[in-house]
Amino acid sequence: MAFNLALPMRPSMAGLGSLKKSETTIFGASRRVPSLRNENKSLRLTIRCWKGSVPPLQLLLNYQHRPNRGCIAAANKITRQTSLLSSSLVAPFCFSEGKGDEGGRGPATWDSYIQDDDGITDVAVDSYNRYKDDVQALVDMGADTYRFSISWSRILPDGTVDGGINQEGINFYNNLINELIKNGITPFVTLFHFDLPQTLADKYNGFWSSQISIQAGQIGISIQAEWFLPASDTIQDQDAARRALDFFTPGSTEIYVYPKGLTDVLVYMSNTYNNPKFFVTENGYPEKRDDTIAIDTALQDDARIQHILGHLYAISNAMKQGADVNGYFMWALMDCMEMGSGYTVRYGLAYTDYLNNLDRILKKSAKWLKLFLAS
Repeated sequence: MAFNLALPMRPSMAGLGSLKKSETTIFGASRRVPSLRNENKSLRLTIRCWKGSVPPLQLLLNYQHRPNRGCIAAANKITRQTSLLSSSLVAPFCFSEGKGDEGGRGPATWDSYIQDDDGITDVAVDSYNRYKDDVQALVDMGADTYRFSISWSRILPDGTVDGGINQEGINFYNNLINELIKNGITPFVTLFHFDLPQTLADKYNGFWSSQISIQAGQIGISIQAEWFLPASDTIQDQDAARRALDFFTPGSTEIYVYPKGLTDVLVYMSNTYNNPKFFVTENGYPEKRDDTIAIDTALQDDARIQHILGHLYAISNAMKQGADVNGYFMWALMDCMEMGSGYTVRYGLAYTDYLNNLDRILKKSAKWLKLFLAS
């Protein structure tokens, strides 16, 4: 079974327990972003990098111009069975597709979740009509695999086969898949990404009922993995850390950039769960959206390049310890709506110009990635 390990590096990433921040922090940034639910409140977005969380210096030298052999070797090791997987587009309407009611799509839980959002909720970044542009962006980045999700209610508007199949929705995904294949890009599909048809949510109270989803076949699961360390050497703290790892209990509201945690969680899960096959399906670096910054300046995302290198190095270390990692996806192809943050942060390798027709412009990281993959 393909076991998809999702590490989105979002505001739910865990605290690092026994790490002493005063001794280990090498970079820190904290700012507040508006709450999507209450305009009188704001959420703190904190990003920290830690000593030991970046690859050796020689792996970072000259990364702006040419990939280092050590990084190339790490990538080659990751891709011993498949090509390096890059760039992901996840959750249809809410993050990218837009057009929640276009093409026969039925209402889903995301519609009500973001109805009071101040973003571009009706079009998101309009991938429904611009999927060919998105595929071309993937080609320009040198990506060979693309992860996207299929909206349940776009195929089955009321969530069931008996309620009718929407051919327009099938045609849309067929066209997207055909466009990817025509350009030498392998589709990598997420079947469900928090977008339950509203009719099923009303009828079954979501996934509290076992009757909501009876499926056959072999699929993988995508989990939001977090790495936990005990706060002390006491039995209680050690037990708490083990319980958190068993259930991946949500941690703090801060974003921690800590690639070594990726190594540790991959090795832990490999040793604990009979060495399953892993795909790191979401891993990205957030930047606060600020439309007052000149676009040419916003495109210079050197921190994102270092973020990619650091996590590839971490994956390589996990593989040396036996983790069966088969692919790595950067989050995300373009700036788009983000869970819990709306349009206030940017994760994309392509810049989305929200003020100018949602144009996609490749950032420095995207151009670097093409050179890296070609090497």
